[in-house]
Amino acid sequence: MMGSMFDALKAADVIVSWIVGMVMGALGLFWWLDKRSQKIVDDKIAKALPSASAIAELDTDIKNLDTRMRAIETTVAALPTAHEVGELKIAMASVATQLKATAEQVDTLYRAALAADRGRP
Repeated sequence: MMGSMFDALKAADVIVSWIVGMVMGALGLFWWLDKRSQKIVDDKIAKALPSASAIAELDTDIKNLDTRMRAIETTVAALPTAHEVGELKIAMASVATQLKATAEQVDTLYRAALAADRGRP
């Protein structure tokens, strides 16, 4: 009886050992696959992320663009508004009208001076 019990334990021990070995093998395989996939992901992230020098270059480019944008904003702020341009057009029309009137007066005076000069002996 004792011998058959030991035989049963040996058989159970073999079965348990196989099950434990299969589970441990599966866990090892999953662990290895996880480490491998993590390495692949880390490599892809390292390739996707810019290097420190590229980040520094982008930072200087952004600062240069910011400076240029501020200069453009200052220039645009100094430009006249549509209302001011309209007032300038009105003023220019007034000046043109006065200039035309002055030119006509000068022309009239010049003709009168020529006519008076012709009448002299």
